[in-house]
Amino acid sequence: MKVTKTKNISKNIALSIVEVNNPIVVNHFNERFQVVLEVNGKRIFPRHKTKFLEFLENDCVYTLKSDITDENVQLNEILVHELLICDRNELDCMIEIDELSLLDDNELSTTLHSMYKF
Repeated sequence: MKVTKTKNISKNIALSIVEVNNPIVVNHFNERFQVVLEVNGKRIFPRHKTKFLEFLENDCVYTLKSDITDENVQLNEILVHELLICDRNELDCMIEIDELSLLDDNELSTTLHSMYKF
């Protein structure tokens, strides 16, 4: 995964968009992005996505249907877990960051604490 865009919210806090940048995923899936919170350089994923961060790696191959080409695509377990975490399109992520940046400090703090575990 790589960070594609970052918007600083305060001195030590930023909201970033991460993308699953594997070429197979880029060619076959639009929903490969997620908004993450960065606090003092530490990347924090949304609370409801943390269950996908840890898993036992195995040699399983999964078949998913491409939302771009409508073909069946075979992916390894790591890519499948990355897509479970990054399951949004880039526009939705940009809109969320813009909406969060419009909140006042108290609303922003409350919203971020409810969305992210930090």
